[in-house]
Amino acid sequence: MSQSDNHQRSLPGPSITEINGLLSQEQQKVDALVHIRDGLVRSNHNQALAQQNTRASACMVDEADRGLCSSVTKQSKTHKVSKNKREWHEDNALRCHSCNRSETPEWRRGPDGSRTLCNACGLHYAKLSRRTGKFVVLDKIGARGKT
Repeated sequence: MSQSDNHQRSLPGPSITEINGLLSQEQQKVDALVHIRDGLVRSNHNQALAQQNTRASACMVDEADRGLCSSVTKQSKTHKVSKNKREWHEDNALRCHSCNRSETPEWRRGPDGSRTLCNACGLHYAKLSRRTGKFVVLDKIGARGKT
């Protein structure tokens, strides 16, 4: 140790050299965390862009099942369906509007349109709508309970 280091050490605590070493280590940690954060931000941004592109190109078959897509964004235009309906539904995880199920052997038409009810709720809705008027059915299907 030189004489100047001894003068700096006259106060209790670490020397300037030790403090500089600790600061350097902390700066390396900060740099590593910033690098990780930047990678996550890039990854999240790329994921968001991929989801946005998927949504923009997703095709929903219209009620008449004509095989045409309805555009999700204003820029996209109508084009032919590239996937079959079942694959599209599996990718986008439909949920029954009555019981909130995501898996069913068949999606059925409900009060909100085609493919909005699971098989069981759709059959129940169809039965009630044949027996009574549609206005009464809307109240009963929700009151039926979650199955």
